[in-house]
Parts: sequence; C-alpha cells; structure tokens
Amino acid sequence: LRDRVYEELKALPGLKVHPSHTNFLTFTVGDKTPQLFEYLKDMDIALRDVGAHRRLKHCLRATLSCVDDTEELVRQIKLWIDIQA
Repeated sequence: LRDRVYEELKALPGLKVHPSHTNFLTFTVGDKTPQLFEYLKDMDIALRDVGAHRRLKHCLRATLSCVDDTEELVRQIKLWIDIQA
C-alpha cells in the first residue's frame, strides 16, 4: 500500500513526497501546504502538520492505515490539485 501511494503521490504535479519505510508518508506542496492541510481537514482526513521541524518545512504527514482511508486521502489530494490548476 505504502509503495503504491508513494508512486501515485510522486506523479502529482507540484507535490513532493518523501520516501518512507514506515506506515506514513510525508509530503509537501510548498507554500500552499497550509491550504491543502485545511482542505483535507475539512474533508475529515486526519493528518499531521509537521512543518515546525526544521527539515520538514511545509510538510504534512499522513498515516497509511486502511485501504479505504488511504484511497480517499489520495483522491482528495488529486481533487485539491485539480482545483488549484
């Protein structure tokens, strides 16, 4: 699941995702990350803003738990990117 989601997110324009060996992925859309964070919160998607860490500026972290929740996360990120275009 993690590897598939990593590849999907990596292919999205403007989104940078960090490789992971854990059950979560860290990603950013640069200066627009706060807007993406608010959008995903409004969609009831739980994630963490880890941007306060000096190496993770503008980054969000999503736990990849069940398939349905993870697919919804990816779907909503894609929708948000489409809205921004």
